[in-house]
Amino acid sequence: FCLLQFFFFKQKTAYEISACLVGSEMCIRDSNAEYMGIIRKDFFFCINFIKNMEQQPNQEIKPYVATEEDIKRTWSSCAQNYEKSQEKSTLLLGLTMLSLLEIQEADTIMEVGCGTGCLAVEIVRKKRKDAKFICVDVAEEMISLTSQRLSHVIKNGFSQNQEIEFQYNQPNVTPEHQFDEINTRLILRNTESLTGIEDNSVDIYVSSLNLHIATNPSNQLKETVRVLKNGGKCAFVVWGRKENCLFFTLLMNAFEEFGIQQPLKRSSFHISDKDQLTKMVEDHGFGNILAWYQYLPLPYWKEEDFEQIFDLPFMCGPLSKIEDQELVSKLKDHVRKQARDCLNSKSPLGFENLFVLAKKL
Repeated sequence: FCLLQFFFFKQKTAYEISACLVGSEMCIRDSNAEYMGIIRKDFFFCINFIKNMEQQPNQEIKPYVATEEDIKRTWSSCAQNYEKSQEKSTLLLGLTMLSLLEIQEADTIMEVGCGTGCLAVEIVRKKRKDAKFICVDVAEEMISLTSQRLSHVIKNGFSQNQEIEFQYNQPNVTPEHQFDEINTRLILRNTESLTGIEDNSVDIYVSSLNLHIATNPSNQLKETVRVLKNGGKCAFVVWGRKENCLFFTLLMNAFEEFGIQQPLKRSSFHISDKDQLTKMVEDHGFGNILAWYQYLPLPYWKEEDFEQIFDLPFMCGPLSKIEDQELVSKLKDHVRKQARDCLNSKSPLGFENLFVLAKKL
């Protein structure tokens, strides 16, 4: 009797017990649309679920970590918006790394997570003409835009770099390409598996804003060690401390304000602690480590400038899953208010970054 009583509960309580108990064919409403009943075929599933909860009451629920396919899909879908609204700002992070890497002395340079190719152009501009440059990204659309950008530079010169009319989402186009004129090769690869790149073949390795996205950052570091020559240099930049990254927490704050619980995912701030990341790098065979935090202000002068942020993945993804458009509107208003408060305090809206430079021992 007590067990049967459990199978009739309000919908909210069912969801709180487990999201998997609410959904297609799992629950049906009675004529008053007030109570839920679990149909017979799922009876034993529920019994097992209860037993497991009793046997393992303190079992830790692991957060979801994006797979390679998730990363490909996300960054291919947002490439156009990223090119239009973010690349010029994040380019500053890459330029900071280049200023310390002395790439003019390198024979082979690799950039992983090249994105839309802004930093790739600067590397081509600064490297020796005979030096090899390998440009890597896991998203086809990103490699496609980088290819278009480099083609434009070869044809029109560096001074015309910003005057490009990109062709987006071109079907049946092979993104990988070899530019003999600038000794540059574009390849489609996961940063955790740089197949086709020889061991001990790279002098300088650059990774801007992708180590914290990798499914397993340790695997990316292992590949970095593998491809770098002894004494080769690497540079990483990841998101900084959460409390100093208002730009990336605006929507999180809005969800908390309205009591909306999001799916459990690994935080993008999971390697934002300087001591933690430097030890991780050191443990993978690197020395001569330099690490520091640096704030990146974004070019938002007034609230209207901020509207484009709603098209970025960390905004449009979660918002697209909410059916209640009135709630979406309220969430956006809360995001705007935070941005407005930041600007009114005479502080630039932006985010902190953690830089780590090292040499392979």
